[in-house]
Amino acid sequence: MPDALFFEFTGVSVHDYRAVNAILGLDPVTGDGLWPVGLLSHTGAAGSDGVFVVSRCGSRRKPRQPGWLRGWVRRSARPGYRSRNGSGG
Repeated sequence: MPDALFFEFTGVSVHDYRAVNAILGLDPVTGDGLWPVGLLSHTGAAGSDGVFVVSRCGSRRKPRQPGWLRGWVRRSARPGYRSRNGSGG
């Protein structure tokens, strides 16, 4: 069964979200790029105080590894937001 992960990036705009995806070489519109293996779906949406990201992961072909997507976010997405915003948070 797939897992759903919810991330909230406060103080981040849709423009920042798109720029970070570009830094990571990901295109959520076309699906192009080196997305994490096992990712089933990914959606980003703007809220009043930032961007919310919902990702579904899991695969019958690959056993689930708890925290693998969270680890990918720590290694890739967070540093991308930090470099985009010039902040440590």
